[in-house]
Amino acid sequence: MKYERIHLEFLSRLFQRIDLCEVSEWVAAEPTGAYARRTGFLFEWVTGRQLPIPDTTQGGYVNAIDPNEYLVATTPTRSRRWRVNDNLPGVPSFCPMAWLGPAQQRDWLYDITGGVQALDEDFGPELLLRCAAWLTFKEPRAVRIQPGC
Repeated sequence: MKYERIHLEFLSRLFQRIDLCEVSEWVAAEPTGAYARRTGFLFEWVTGRQLPIPDTTQGGYVNAIDPNEYLVATTPTRSRRWRVNDNLPGVPSFCPMAWLGPAQQRDWLYDITGGVQALDEDFGPELLLRCAAWLTFKEPRAVRIQPGC
């Protein structure tokens, strides 16, 4: 949890095999520990099983995953039980994890806001709205899939 990347499939398989009491004992022994709370939260989130320990009442909220390393949800939900901000980009049944890599190598990330502003400056908002309306309403009707293809 501290030095390795988060891999939800691995955690899912691990949590299916690990003894529930071991996780519960560790989390109960460190109720304010950020790693213990994250582990408890992820255990319940991935497995759908609740650990037999009381809710955490102390310590500040921590993020489930580091937003500096992963693509995260824009609006996290708070887990009061674990005092964890659920910023995972999905739900337990489907949560695509995107590791961003080192900060100096993130030139592959596309700046959506900048791209839309550049289009707006080049073509104007009226033309963009007309194109969006045409693509949304008229284009789907223009494309017909032939049966048997």
